[in-house]
Amino acid sequence: MPSKIRKPTSFHWGSYYAEIENDKLVAMRPYENDKDPSSIANGIIDSIDDDLRIKVPHVRKGYLREIRKELANSKMALTGKRARDKRGSDSFVPVSWDEATDIVAFELNRIKKKYKNKAFFAGSYGWGSAGRFHHAQSQLHRFFNSYGGYTRSVNTYSYAASETIMPHVIGLSYRKFLDTHTDWNNIKDNSQLIVMFGGLPLKNSQVTSGGVGKHTTKDYIKKCEKKGIKFINVSPMEMEADIISKAEWIKIRPGTDTALMLSLAFILETESLVDREFISKYCVGYNKFLKYLKGVSDGKAKTPFWASKITGIPSNTIYNLAKKMSTNRTMITGAWALQRQQYGEQPHWMITVLACMLGQIGMPGGGFGLGYSAENGIGNPVQYHKWPALDQFKNTVSDFIPVARISDMLLEPGEIFPYNGKEIKYPDIKLVYWAGGNPFHHQMNLKKLVKAFKQPDSIIVNEIWWNSLARHSDIVLPATSSLEKNDIGIRHWDQTISPMHKIIEPIGESKSDYEIFSSISSKLNIKDKFTENRNEDQWLKYLWSEAKESAKEAGFNLPEFEKFWKNGFQEVLSPKKTNYFVRRICKRSY
Repeated sequence: MPSKIRKPTSFHWGSYYAEIENDKLVAMRPYENDKDPSSIANGIIDSIDDDLRIKVPHVRKGYLREIRKELANSKMALTGKRARDKRGSDSFVPVSWDEATDIVAFELNRIKKKYKNKAFFAGSYGWGSAGRFHHAQSQLHRFFNSYGGYTRSVNTYSYAASETIMPHVIGLSYRKFLDTHTDWNNIKDNSQLIVMFGGLPLKNSQVTSGGVGKHTTKDYIKKCEKKGIKFINVSPMEMEADIISKAEWIKIRPGTDTALMLSLAFILETESLVDREFISKYCVGYNKFLKYLKGVSDGKAKTPFWASKITGIPSNTIYNLAKKMSTNRTMITGAWALQRQQYGEQPHWMITVLACMLGQIGMPGGGFGLGYSAENGIGNPVQYHKWPALDQFKNTVSDFIPVARISDMLLEPGEIFPYNGKEIKYPDIKLVYWAGGNPFHHQMNLKKLVKAFKQPDSIIVNEIWWNSLARHSDIVLPATSSLEKNDIGIRHWDQTISPMHKIIEPIGESKSDYEIFSSISSKLNIKDKFTENRNEDQWLKYLWSEAKESAKEAGFNLPEFEKFWKNGFQEVLSPKKTNYFVRRICKRSY
């Protein structure tokens, strides 16, 4: 009987040794240094080659019938209609790779010539692979930028309201803000009280956008509780983290967090608990805020009694919470869930206001953070390093939409909408190309999205399984999973780096996104630009050489590629000192 083979690989939800027996994946064993591995990986064993796997290229029946006529007679009138109303209900016809890429190239050329590149939407949002090279969005954007550009999307479904408002509030880009969150070691050693608006959802901390080496959040919560730090969960729900931390649970009516925070601010102000020195030195607009807080501007003082009627929390509980926050070294945390609602910018903005009133921003263990436990990496004690990535080239098209506006964009081309203090016009999109994600998993109103997906001339996807996105598309190109290709796992917020070995051969005729776009780019005469004449192996070695050079400049060393590839998981970037948010911006001596 042949012995099992073990190969290292990584996902957004963790790092594992894949076990292969008779060329078949049979088990996923967690990386030995991961104390809290996610069980998500177990689900891929049976689904990697199940009945929903897309194994050959397919084209929607009504679309294929019409486009074959157009390909046969390039002089005929091209309306691009192609039975759009059948998307989501039409059957699919398997075709060869050569015909599929011919159709894609034909349609890209037609739309580019007739409508220009701004008619392409390649916003493509999703977490297709945690690898550095086979990152689907990077591949897609590089391809379209090789072809002249595309209409893009900005922001995230995770924290769009927060990432739009917070740079105006704290004068720091949102990415930099997340990178400089007070780390868990600093919280453990210095905080006395952690007030969690929206809790710490440990189920979310199973994942990180750039991949996970070691799951650390639960362990740090346990260490904080062991040190005697008190936790208070302000949430409609009790969570696993509350049980681990022995948190006090303040039950709040959903969507009323800002009202509670305003009443806490009212108590801090009227009880002379505000750090006036901090407000004077580091803040602007406080006097204007006070007029609203005290009811001068709207006739409603934001008292605990006022907030109690809105939140369902007793007035004395609100008062006691304000006192606890003002008499302890307090870390205020806000879940990303708080801002996923109408007026979602307000709770995260108000958390910042509370932290400023307490005056503990820049002090060890004090201040605030947004997104602890929303992803595993936020607050991880790790030395920050910007790793190299695949160059996506410059996008010469200026049109964009906020990521969640895709339905509105497709249904209302030419309409004006407000965004971040400006008025922007929706572009007229004729072709949507998606890779590495599924908008039907993200978008809020699915009925509206289904209607919107009937509008473009063409919808093309690189997809692994027959999911909702594939069913509502015209051209479906079978993509490989991350287990069917080699890659490099180097990530932000995590010390673990790893080779991602190819575990199994591609299922059916599936290809990597790189192979798919290389084939299409060949037919568009842009292959040299897109590929730079490198294959997968050459790209991995090139990116690793870039990583070695950047590491050298940052004062640490990486092994040669062959050694890295052979040795499996490795730890780098051990933190040199603990981090606390904006210490460089408003560092204080105490």
